Amino acid sequence: MSVGTAPVRERSRVVASSDTARPRPAVIYWAGAGAVIVAFMAYVIIRWVTGPYFHSVGTGPSPVPDWMKVTITSATVLGFVAVGFCVYFVIVRPWRRERRVTTDGLLIIAYGLMNFQDPFSNYGGYWFLYNSWSPNMGSWTKALPGWMGFAQPGHMMVEPVLWTMPAYIYFMVIGVAAGCWLVRKFRARWPHRGVGFAFLLTYLTMVFFDFIVENLLWGPTGLYTYPGLTGPAFFKGFFQQWPICEGIFTGFICIGLVALRYFTDDRGLTFVERGIDRVSAKPWQKLGLRLLALIAGTQIIFFFSYNAWAWYWGAHTKNWPAAITKYSYFTDGICGGNTGRLCPQDNLPIIRGGSGWIAPNGRLVLPAGTTVGRNVPFDTTTKPSPF
Repeated sequence: MSVGTAPVRERSRVVASSDTARPRPAVIYWAGAGAVIVAFMAYVIIRWVTGPYFHSVGTGPSPVPDWMKVTITSATVLGFVAVGFCVYFVIVRPWRRERRVTTDGLLIIAYGLMNFQDPFSNYGGYWFLYNSWSPNMGSWTKALPGWMGFAQPGHMMVEPVLWTMPAYIYFMVIGVAAGCWLVRKFRARWPHRGVGFAFLLTYLTMVFFDFIVENLLWGPTGLYTYPGLTGPAFFKGFFQQWPICEGIFTGFICIGLVALRYFTDDRGLTFVERGIDRVSAKPWQKLGLRLLALIAGTQIIFFFSYNAWAWYWGAHTKNWPAAITKYSYFTDGICGGNTGRLCPQDNLPIIRGGSGWIAPNGRLVLPAGTTVGRNVPFDTTTKPSPF
């Protein structure tokens, strides 16, 4: 008997050794990244809420037309209705059936938090702005480290979270679900072309989808404008002008999220959630790890698909059209009209936070308490010393 049991003990030692050598599950690293991102969000939001920039931005002297008030109010209310449907079909109904929160349910939270990055493309300068008639308390932009755009309490880019956060949720829920469905359909239609071809067709469909939603549905409502757009655009020169680059890069966001949701294992887990079954934790802790991992995945996709490149548009903003600058609720008190600051033009420096600006009379205006630096003449006689 002792001879027969010895190999069993040996095998058990080998198995134990291999178990201890297994690397940490991927979900741990993704959740760690998500925790850092959430901590940064909390820091920025707390700094904003407790600081002087937590201040509503008014519409200014231009009267907001009644039809615009109706469309903005309707878009805001319908956004909450759409989110309600998403929550029911993606969280409530699956919970009743399976008594668990699915990946799609966690993604609803992750999609909503993508709203945090919404103003990031204005980091290098303003190229898009929201209508200040929407309920707002300014935005958290000045609480972001290194933010360069002009801002004063009550005169800054607004972030109408009552509209933007629901919009991120239902736009992504519908868009990603439709994208995954399209990939499956394209693969079934052209199986010999491979998954890459299916994703290419899906990407092009996503660009067209964004064109319909932003250019034809949201844009004419006056919810937001693209005054500093660069490159080709639809309705150029009108307040609802829409840059084609917006659709191209929004398509990158959508196809990235489609890929995240499409490539899952047999349990329906995305690649950022892999290995959660090997984590020794309580069910609610595992749920938290999965949520943090999905937040990291969606935030990284958003940043590298869009915002890492979009800063260029604000840094190279073009002449803002009169169809936008003559209405104070489109410029958020940043420039134009009686603000004393000219709106961006090709031949003028971009207005920065804390810098001077060009007044309508063409003169340079410096912030209070500042002066122009002294010009130091070149030294033609002495040599520099390292000490």
